[in-house]
Amino acid sequence: MDCEICKEWWYLALAKIKPLPNYMELYTHPFPSRILFFGIVYLFVGFFSSCKKESDSTPSNPDQPSVRTDSIGSITFTTAKVYSTILAEGKSAVTSAGVAWATTPDPTVFNNKILANGYGVGSFSSDITNLIHSTTYYVRTFATNSVGTTYGPQKSFTTNLKTIPLVSTNDISGITSYSANGGGNIIDRGSDQISRAGLCWGTSPNPTINLSSKTNDYKGAVAFNSSLISLTGSTTYYIRAYASNTVGTGYGEEKTITTLPPLFTPGAGVSDNEGNLYATIIIGSQEWMKENLKAGKYRNGEPLPANMSASSWPSTSIGACADYGYTPANSNVYGKLYNYYAVADPRGLCPVGWHIPSDAEWTTLINLVGDSTVAGGKLRTVSGWDSPNLGAVDAVGFSAIPSGHRDANNGSFVTLGNGCGFWSSTETSPVAAWARYMVTNKTDLTRWACTKRYGWSIRCVKD
Repeated sequence: MDCEICKEWWYLALAKIKPLPNYMELYTHPFPSRILFFGIVYLFVGFFSSCKKESDSTPSNPDQPSVRTDSIGSITFTTAKVYSTILAEGKSAVTSAGVAWATTPDPTVFNNKILANGYGVGSFSSDITNLIHSTTYYVRTFATNSVGTTYGPQKSFTTNLKTIPLVSTNDISGITSYSANGGGNIIDRGSDQISRAGLCWGTSPNPTINLSSKTNDYKGAVAFNSSLISLTGSTTYYIRAYASNTVGTGYGEEKTITTLPPLFTPGAGVSDNEGNLYATIIIGSQEWMKENLKAGKYRNGEPLPANMSASSWPSTSIGACADYGYTPANSNVYGKLYNYYAVADPRGLCPVGWHIPSDAEWTTLINLVGDSTVAGGKLRTVSGWDSPNLGAVDAVGFSAIPSGHRDANNGSFVTLGNGCGFWSSTETSPVAAWARYMVTNKTDLTRWACTKRYGWSIRCVKD
């Protein structure tokens, strides 16, 4: 209120209670007059006080600057903007001005401070940075001249709260002995961008992303799908969706599943007539070699022609085999490559009591792991293949390896490390037979009626 108005009120109030000889006579004056007088005095003091600016704006020493902390805005997790005013410079020019802040009240220039760009009477703003989220700060404007430093009235603010994402876990489906399907939904990304999301699982409750068994399936959408792989049969798993941002990781509700009984058990193994030992695996009703055939002789001991030249391989119509790249050491790892004429030879390639699987027997195996669109991944090893080795889980212990093949047209050796194929015993024509082929960048196991002059690997199955 304007002070001149205050004075007018005061004069009017005094006029109402005149004449009074002195203040002491108020005690003998009629009661209503005493009440009126002291009431008017009380009102006058209130009005007079309202004419003053904020008390902290005026220094106790008028030679010091006079400042005011006006307001605080643009508050984020780590920053804020303070608006200030220098009301008067005092006896001498302001040499330093700005804001001081701390997490305790009454900050000074000996705490954190930021200087204004210029000094002198007027308003300025200051950007405070590198704050801690979810924290209360106290701020005061200051100005310094040759006489001393003055602080404006204190204000406080709290930086924004940083939060982790909120996520839900979908029901788990497609449960097999070794895999399952699931996913989640990001309900709220929290106070920062999502960096990753997926499922994590383990054999104990409340799995976290500290486990190696997790996926990262975040592609920018709020919903995501995940595949759980390399599970163990007849095992209980605890599964949670998760989503992470820079603040931390949020988890969805926990789901519990028990995988189906194992589809395979280790077999007794078998050896060929050259003394090569092969691990075997019982998958459903079939027992398969877990390794590729290495035999260079027929069952009766007669040798196969081996390592024909690149020009001879495409034209031969007799049984033959080859070491990949003419390197015998490769056969120790990957087994030999055979043309179909060796497969069909009545002298036999597999150990006694074993045979080369028919196309129908291959189909039986594939149906146990799903279908042909996923069988390539389900039947091959997780390691040893060139990237990306899509869908590789080795679900039933078949453990296909990237043994490559020999081309039927020019006899070259190709696809070692990124592909392999297996003969069946089933012909499709006088010049072709069924084979199964997989490559590292696809999940399927392709059924292919190919010319009998290709060089493929062989897996034997028990009679």
